[in-house]
Amino acid sequence: MLKDTVLMCNKNLEDMDCRVTKLEKLYEESLIKCDTKILEDTISELKVQLNERDQDLLVKDLEISGLLEQKGKNPVNTVAVR
Repeated sequence: MLKDTVLMCNKNLEDMDCRVTKLEKLYEESLIKCDTKILEDTISELKVQLNERDQDLLVKDLEISGLLEQKGKNPVNTVAVR
């Protein structure tokens, strides 16, 4: 009788140990997924910021071709922006 009780308790402990191990594994996997998601979101946000900065720089970049240089004249003064 005592032996059966001890065996039953031992089996219950083994089952609980197995369940705790599974829960720990699931918890670790969820942490890894969470960290990965945070990093992916950060990368996406940084890409958007970088693209926006590139576009801002391109908007401010102006190239004028076909403007003849004249001695003593500043080409900036020659161009009229409306």
